[in-house]
Amino acid sequence: MQAQTARRPYLFKDPRFSYTLATWMPFLAAETTFLCVFREPQRTMNSIMRIVRDERYLWDIKMTPERACQYWTSTYRSILHQRSKLGGDWLFVHYDELLTRRAIPVLECHLGARADMSMLQPGLNRSTMTPAADSSAEKLFRLLLELAEQKYA
Repeated sequence: MQAQTARRPYLFKDPRFSYTLATWMPFLAAETTFLCVFREPQRTMNSIMRIVRDERYLWDIKMTPERACQYWTSTYRSILHQRSKLGGDWLFVHYDELLTRRAIPVLECHLGARADMSMLQPGLNRSTMTPAADSSAEKLFRLLLELAEQKYA
């Protein structure tokens, strides 16, 4: 971890941070910004179901939309828990705000760096919203949306 954070600036993208961030904290610069990108639970559920169906190495996993929803909910509850426990500078961004570039000026200003726009490829957005998420996931999603709107205030 120390070697990974020695070069500055740095940017890490790893969904496991939603559970392991506390172990990284001693190695992160004090001015580190934590960026939480999220999307609707239904879109994530569909994405998980598609990946488990399409990737042969995952065929043994007994995934259901309900389990995928539980995964989404657990992940973002953990992120919010770590935010409250660890503190720090957090920005919440809806995935679509990146694709439409609405969030880019705010992120660039906040981070003091230019964004590499070549990484934004709307064609990679293949998720749909068919199954309904449970009420706790919907409530959590609304909270994430409220946190995301705070960066524009």
